[in-house]
Amino acid sequence: MSPASTMWGRNVTADNQVFSELRILEIFAEYCDQIGIRIPNDSCYFRETALTTKNQDWYFMRPERWPNEELLEVMALAQHHGVPTRLLDWTKIPYAAVYFASSSAISQWKQWRESDRLAIWALNIERISLYKGVRVVEVPGSISPHLSAQSGLFTVHPHNGLRGENFTVKGLEDEFGNLPETPLLKITVPVKESVRLQELCGSIGFTGARIYPSADGAGKAVMDSLNLWALQKSL
Repeated sequence: MSPASTMWGRNVTADNQVFSELRILEIFAEYCDQIGIRIPNDSCYFRETALTTKNQDWYFMRPERWPNEELLEVMALAQHHGVPTRLLDWTKIPYAAVYFASSSAISQWKQWRESDRLAIWALNIERISLYKGVRVVEVPGSISPHLSAQSGLFTVHPHNGLRGENFTVKGLEDEFGNLPETPLLKITVPVKESVRLQELCGSIGFTGARIYPSADGAGKAVMDSLNLWALQKSL
């Protein structure tokens, strides 16, 4: 269930969605305060004018204007630490994308079916500017070690729906999938190939420890190894 549905129930309106996204960022900042982690662009003025649900009628009245440009860096930090946001993650490094796809697949190997396939998406960001609504967002790598290590960037596009209307949003596959010269490419291989892909990533140093440069990343690399060993024994 989405955070907005958790807050509002099934019938989420466009302005409900904006409120939910903003409130989640507020809560994220409050927890950062508790442990002394600074969020991007922070100041009393920023908290009073941008990172607040108290005076954001500009967006509540016209939800299609969301997101607030001033909040994109906070969104990026939250996104890279497990908080659901408006942003969609991408990486400039193909090996990083392969690592994420194969690691995720291997962690769920017990649920594999013979027909399952692993997918990696590629986006031509030089051509995306030809299409209205969707844009690429790049933020400083200093915002998060994860962002820097993964050479990360984001796409963001506005949702459909006016104040009081049901919230709807088109995924990039729907946005670009039927275009004759789509900038979005989907590459798939049988899910069992994730074993070989994970091994190849490891052979050139693309492990959880590199993707998440911290003790947590080292732990992630250990769990990847355990999942891979268990899967290899079952084949």
